[in-house]
Amino acid sequence: MKVAVISLGCPKNLVDSEVILGELAQEKYSLTSKWFNADVVIINTCAFIRSAVREAEQWIKEVLAHKKLGKIRKVIITGCLVERYRQDLLKRFPEIDCIVSIDESFRINAVLKTSRKKLFISTPPSRLLTSATPRIVTTNSFAYLKIADGCNNRCSYCLIPHLRGPFRSRSINDITEEATLLVNLGIKELILIAQDTTLYGKDLYHKLMLPNLLNRLLGIKDVHWLRLLYTHPAHFTDQLISLFHNAAKLCRYIDLPIQHVSDRILKLMNRKYTSRDLRKLLDKLHKIPNIAIRSTVIVGFPSETEKEFQELLDFVKTAQFAHLGCFVYSQEKGTVAFKLPEQIPWKIKHERYKEVMKVQKNISQLRLKNFIGKELDVIIDEELKTGVYSYKGRTEFDAPEIDGTVYIKCPKSATNYIRIGDIKKVKIIDAGSYDLFGEIVTN
Repeated sequence: MKVAVISLGCPKNLVDSEVILGELAQEKYSLTSKWFNADVVIINTCAFIRSAVREAEQWIKEVLAHKKLGKIRKVIITGCLVERYRQDLLKRFPEIDCIVSIDESFRINAVLKTSRKKLFISTPPSRLLTSATPRIVTTNSFAYLKIADGCNNRCSYCLIPHLRGPFRSRSINDITEEATLLVNLGIKELILIAQDTTLYGKDLYHKLMLPNLLNRLLGIKDVHWLRLLYTHPAHFTDQLISLFHNAAKLCRYIDLPIQHVSDRILKLMNRKYTSRDLRKLLDKLHKIPNIAIRSTVIVGFPSETEKEFQELLDFVKTAQFAHLGCFVYSQEKGTVAFKLPEQIPWKIKHERYKEVMKVQKNISQLRLKNFIGKELDVIIDEELKTGVYSYKGRTEFDAPEIDGTVYIKCPKSATNYIRIGDIKKVKIIDAGSYDLFGEIVTN
């Protein structure tokens, strides 16, 4: 029986999909990346905001259309869409064979063998993966390392605590064991993920333990790069900042979603910090040599005035983030913000989005031009089969799948000793708005 897994959404969801693949492989199922040739298709969904729900539903419709033609025998849906809409999914899509809660997806083999239409347990999810959990890593040069699941922050616009449950940390020993296994597979870059990585350990050890965890992981001999995603401004400590100053293997890259800078809007968002707190933290972070800070902001939050938007825009200009994601506020049923008065019209939200991204594009262009002529360490992500450039990769200042790429020229004589995951010196010869272009440095 051929089984395919379609993974939607964030890296945290991808890890769940890799766990599903791991169990399927352990049970000797035949795995395929070509879902249209599979007997069984499992769709691991995202449902964080409306656009993610629409994407999941489009995939469900497309896969079910193939099933209707007799090309697929069974369709299984899991992930956040199930946690959010479990009562409605089978009504809307009766052709679905099974819907599976996030917890139940950890034993997908039992699901494949059942004839039941429904398989879900209580909400919210409670199970955590461990280093003993089967997993097939689908990335090449890097791997995501999930250190916790769930969230306690309860931002007023967010459904994650409802979908993923409360914040639950894995133990330092267990994470270190999995990290060692990944490194032994040849992974060069480990990327730590959770809903809030900076809160790590608070539930398990009764204090913030991310620096302790990082120190353990930095001690693994063959770890080349460690990258940290999804940090929260309210939980960023001086001890953690000190590590960025001193740990050579820790990428000089900080993912710090601020969401807004107006004190009134931050309070409505339940973000638990002020504009002054943000400025003080960023002042400290900018003192880290060569640091690249990524952030995200939300425009068009209910009752956001033009003055408050301009305050945010001015902050973006001043902060000079290396990377910035901008999201148009999405009114999600079940969140506190859903019922807030003065919802902003879509047209105004979209215009504000375009203004922010125009400013950030200019910031990015100027920043990348400064790299021209410099030699940078670049991790090789992919070989390019056609065109002028032979490979593409990333600097330590860029996370995979969300940030910029380095396109690399390479003489034919050098291709024999370049492998995916290698970290090579690349001289930057040109820059675009978001990407760099360079040539391999040969000795």
